[in-house]
Amino acid sequence: MKLIGITYRGPEMDDIGTFNALPSDLKVFIKEANGLIAFKGGLHIRGCCKEPLWHSINEVWTGKSAFWKNYPDILDIDVPFAQDCMGDQFLIRGSKVIKLNCENGEVTELQMQLWNFFEEIEKDPILFLGMHPLIQFEMEGGKLEPGNLLSAYPPFCINQTGEVTLKEMPVLERLNSLSLLSKKMRGMQDGDDVQFIVD
Repeated sequence: MKLIGITYRGPEMDDIGTFNALPSDLKVFIKEANGLIAFKGGLHIRGCCKEPLWHSINEVWTGKSAFWKNYPDILDIDVPFAQDCMGDQFLIRGSKVIKLNCENGEVTELQMQLWNFFEEIEKDPILFLGMHPLIQFEMEGGKLEPGNLLSAYPPFCINQTGEVTLKEMPVLERLNSLSLLSKKMRGMQDGDDVQFIVD
């Protein structure tokens, strides 16, 4: 597998308990590299480490930021191994990869195993990883730093015709704001009014 635009490599693995609980195919990857950020922020693959927390699989699997605690369609056995530049999540359920849209909580079964997932990324990373916001951010002079994700206003799940403003936000802060948004969006129907209060 060839990943380009690497801006971060994970630290030495020091969370053996989490590593031992991983699916075997993910263990193979983690042995080679304890997570990394590729495509200049377009893909973040987490590692088995205690610090930094934003890079820790355990933090978002069993810790305070665990996705199954905030999204009803995510199970506690789903392994959150990666995310895209906006904070949408890729998880392993059984032997297959699923995708969580963190704005609205929708889960898509990708019908592929981990190595098929990496093959699809290699074919067209921009399309598969939804990197268009990152490209826009870079064209506006931005650079997505390790430990940050992009935040969009208004959120992409809101039907709107105006332009979207993008800014950087620390990973765990962004994930928390996405979970709050998804809770507000739960049960809403197409055409319902949504009001945002901007600080």
